Amino acid sequence: MDNNITIGGLGGSGTRMVVEIFQAQGFFMGNDLIDSLDNLHFTRLFKNPDFRNSADPSEINRRLTLLIKLSKKEKLDKSEKDHYLEVSKQNEKFCPFIQDHIESKLKNPWISAKPKLWGWKEPNTHIYIEELLNYNSAIKYLHV
Repeated sequence: MDNNITIGGLGGSGTRMVVEIFQAQGFFMGNDLIDSLDNLHFTRLFKNPDFRNSADPSEINRRLTLLIKLSKKEKLDKSEKDHYLEVSKQNEKFCPFIQDHIESKLKNPWISAKPKLWGWKEPNTHIYIEELLNYNSAIKYLHV
């Protein structure tokens, strides 16, 4: 069983403080975070109203697979990496596409050990809570 946590909420709700508590307990919360500790992998994959309004379940699951693999420091194969980069290009309004930066965050294999405790924080995670639970009912979600 995975030891995971996903954190969502509303802006200014205290999610950053909650992430800091989980990090202090040994949770890996991502390798591409902004100052508020939002995970940019989630942002690139999901924070796009055009995608949300037209997404089919198989594409949501495909993106969840990518996000979880990145959260667990698992290797992405070439097609997964290419898909991630393509999705990132489509989401420049919310998360500018900077190929060199993104590719540096996708380097495989990971230098450090795979985390036993992992997760991500992005306030908009709550928009996909039903899809997350359908994808894997063992995922733990904390709403702040």
